Amino acid sequence: MASSGANAYIQGVQAATGVAVGTVTLIDPLANLESVPDRQADDIDAQEGAFRAAVVAVQAELGASSERLTGALPNDVRELFDVYIMLLGSDVLVADTLERIRAGNWAPGAWRKTVARHARDFDRMEDPYLRARGEDIRELGTRVLMQLQPGPEDPRSYPERCVLVGDAVSIQDIASVPAGRLVGVVSHQGSAFSHTAVLANALGIPAVASLSSLPLDLVDGATMVVDGDAARIYPNPSQPLLDALEVRRSQQETLRAQFVAQRELPAQTVDGVRLPLHANIGLDADIGLARDSGAEGVGLFRTEYQFLLRDDFPVEDEQHQSYRRLLNVFTPLPVTIRTLDVGGDKILPYCPQKEDNPFLGMRGIRFSLARPELFVIQLRALLRANAGLGNLQVLFPMVARVSELDEALELLARAHRELTEEGQATATPKTGLMIEVPSAVFLTGVLAARVDFLSIGTNDLAQYMLAADRTNARVTTPNDTLHPAVLNAIAMTIRDAHAQSTPVSVCGEMAGDPAGALVLLGMGIDALSMNPASFGRVKRVIRAFTSEQARALADEALAQEDERQVRRLLDDALEGAGLREPWSPGH
Repeated sequence: MASSGANAYIQGVQAATGVAVGTVTLIDPLANLESVPDRQADDIDAQEGAFRAAVVAVQAELGASSERLTGALPNDVRELFDVYIMLLGSDVLVADTLERIRAGNWAPGAWRKTVARHARDFDRMEDPYLRARGEDIRELGTRVLMQLQPGPEDPRSYPERCVLVGDAVSIQDIASVPAGRLVGVVSHQGSAFSHTAVLANALGIPAVASLSSLPLDLVDGATMVVDGDAARIYPNPSQPLLDALEVRRSQQETLRAQFVAQRELPAQTVDGVRLPLHANIGLDADIGLARDSGAEGVGLFRTEYQFLLRDDFPVEDEQHQSYRRLLNVFTPLPVTIRTLDVGGDKILPYCPQKEDNPFLGMRGIRFSLARPELFVIQLRALLRANAGLGNLQVLFPMVARVSELDEALELLARAHRELTEEGQATATPKTGLMIEVPSAVFLTGVLAARVDFLSIGTNDLAQYMLAADRTNARVTTPNDTLHPAVLNAIAMTIRDAHAQSTPVSVCGEMAGDPAGALVLLGMGIDALSMNPASFGRVKRVIRAFTSEQARALADEALAQEDERQVRRLLDDALEGAGLREPWSPGH
């Protein structure tokens, strides 16, 4: 535990903002997948039947939970439960388990191996959004195992102000708490990208995940403060702390009211410079959230999720339906769909690659170009989805050479020719590429001349420029995207692209950071794409400055020698404008 004055706290990771005080209710570990042994099945048919029945029971349980939340959540958030139901019905999880049962393992052991295999695939991924999908699979694993191991269950009672605490907290756990009683969520595991975090945000419930320690035996029934803003929990808080929280709660209500009031207003500077805010999404369940947040389009749709949780490549019609649904929801607003971005830590289970250094190997556009027939299937699906709508923008990832872009564009043209010859409806999209590696920065001029737009992936750009694995806390800092070298690379990209009249956006985490958004505005960025939860804070900052003020700050930031100096500069500017939130860490 760390200390904050007289109050000891435990540091975690922010999953949902806000602050609340309540009584701890522990989630009992009723099913532990890791402890399930392998066991020879006496009756394979009986084990198969038990497994199928367990899957159906969990699907029914999830459907009932979704219905219970009718009225409390918008339909798009309730669709999170549909995602879980869909995952349970997917061929890959069910078929893998049935194969293991038929090979002689009993149902719990077969299910444990299936869950472990697929969750591990996601755990290895660098992208935090995709890594969080491993949490989804484990949550489903626990639910099915509970059905496979039935036993007496005491009726659960919940206090009037309930803080759910557990090693992991699922969306089903949240849905089980009677309406109006849940005030906070705390978990030892989890992340800001989990569906639990999405649900907590939608319900307005603060949540803290990935805690450094969680003394469960000490906090059952205790009073606890859940500080989602600072990502901390305070067991047994003092009265002065509780009093301070009341003040903060009032301030936050005022801020939330400002965000709501600005929802329909453009992200526009005091002197009239408009900066469109787009959404980063990756699942169908994200679509409604992005649309209802006021997004002016989709700046990044990750297509890899529909490829990763399968045993083979999705067919063209399946991809087409997914893309068409997304384009329809946002038409006529632009939707940027990134072509398959795997390799590195995102390994397709049906297309394994053994490489000594996978992060510098066959990833992104290299992977797709090495498999042109499969790449053309995705490109055909995209072109068909765009027919009659015309709001598609195709984005090529990890381009490092001009020849890679030329080859990708030629395959797109080939897909268009094929569809035209077949008499299928199609529409040519705008094309762009991601600036994520240093070579692309220095080739911006020639690359920009070949496409309609560029999108800077600041997470990977910082990683490759600083030679620092962004998942390794020993060599990275939260301010790496503000490193002067990274900022100068971004500025160079914008300058050289604009010389070709090619617009540039940023779709990395820097776009959703108010300080990062401010310096990008000053550099002349054309659009920002982020998690929709960041829209309110970013829009508030943009509307508080003139473009000249932002440009002066950007010039000063580019002249700094250290990312900490840049962060101080920008934080001081926010504080001077009255926009630095007093509860933010380090304030």
